[in-house]
Amino acid sequence: MQNLPYRGFLKALLPTLFLGAWTTRAQPVVDSGLEVNEFFRVANGTSRGLGDMAWGNGGFFGNDLYVLEGQWSSGGKIYRITDTNQDGVGEATTLATTGQSILNPASLVFGTGGDFGTDLYVMDYPSSTSLRYVFRISNSGPTPTVSRFSASTFFNPLGIRIAPDKQRILVNNTQYFTGQVGVPDATIFQISTTGAVSTWSNGSNNPNDLWDINNVPTMSPDGWFTFSNHSVNPGNKREIIQCKDLNGDGDGQDAGEIRVIVGLGAPVGQQAGFAYDASGRFYHSTGSDIYRYTDLNGDLDYWDFDQSDFDAGERERIVQGLSGNVLAMNVSPDDNLYAVVNESAGDSVIYQVTDKPRISVTRSNGSVTLSWPASAAGFNLQQSDSLAPGMISWNDVPDSSQEVDGQKSVSKTSTSGAGYLRLRKSVE
Repeated sequence: MQNLPYRGFLKALLPTLFLGAWTTRAQPVVDSGLEVNEFFRVANGTSRGLGDMAWGNGGFFGNDLYVLEGQWSSGGKIYRITDTNQDGVGEATTLATTGQSILNPASLVFGTGGDFGTDLYVMDYPSSTSLRYVFRISNSGPTPTVSRFSASTFFNPLGIRIAPDKQRILVNNTQYFTGQVGVPDATIFQISTTGAVSTWSNGSNNPNDLWDINNVPTMSPDGWFTFSNHSVNPGNKREIIQCKDLNGDGDGQDAGEIRVIVGLGAPVGQQAGFAYDASGRFYHSTGSDIYRYTDLNGDLDYWDFDQSDFDAGERERIVQGLSGNVLAMNVSPDDNLYAVVNESAGDSVIYQVTDKPRISVTRSNGSVTLSWPASAAGFNLQQSDSLAPGMISWNDVPDSSQEVDGQKSVSKTSTSGAGYLRLRKSVE
């Protein structure tokens, strides 16, 4: 196969994505579930302030990984990570754009269809509060166009996500700083498909109001906008809450549309990373550790409000002692968890947390060799000629693998056109 698209070889490329020099450490263990410290480094270098990340939805942006780098006053960047030279190694390049300037990107999200299309939307957070707009970057190459999208600015925004109805972008805005002491004035705004800005939720039905939102939000698979609330009063404590427009009236603040999933007093960091996987499990970072939450008792939260503690067995630490504080998390299209870590030396690193086997890719004399751990029992190699909607057809590749030094390998002859390969575990 002549072309090796990034998404098709996602697991193959992850160990070697880089922003500058790169290393690989801590080989993942292949077993039935995540264990403590099953992570490995996929990107590092001299870049400071890496933050929110997202995957393209086709077109010029492809299915590549995009990550932002903030510089507060100006000079921030958006990186595109892709296998440019098709050698199985991902390279990071600055996304070149034309049009208006984005000074300090703080959050980004790709449109998921509808009127938002598949363009890239970026929250700009320069030092001047009068310039904090959401911008739209067109999904067209070779140089996408940047244009201001939101009709008005946001005083202190943290993050943006597309609502499930594809009719609005939600913006969590930390304390609005009205100058009134002791006033819960954090707000979640909405941006319509035409750029109009209005209030979506002010926390009026949350028992502890909305005070100070300190993290980039995430969206659950069933459409709940999830973020932390730093409740100044009572107790100067944090909680994790969710909002959703259940009655279809265009906001998320009616009775039953705000719920607490982790109560006041929980160890929720000021800049915690949040994420959901495809099965609805919730991930939350505290400092250099990552926790996974599973609603075992079906009460739609992870908190025992009578005991002011986590529900029994619903919180597990899956990664301990990363090289710095986790600033952001996200889940890739193939359901792997990523974490941006700010290391003590000042560099930012992207980690992937996985219990899936890694594929290594090498090229030689017109052929491609794929290798993976022989201990990954029950995994079959599959191939599809396309990833376009309605055109995906995964078929098992005849097993011609060889095992050497604990690695299985399969060689494929390069051909013209694109092809996609994956490892899939057989289900009995």
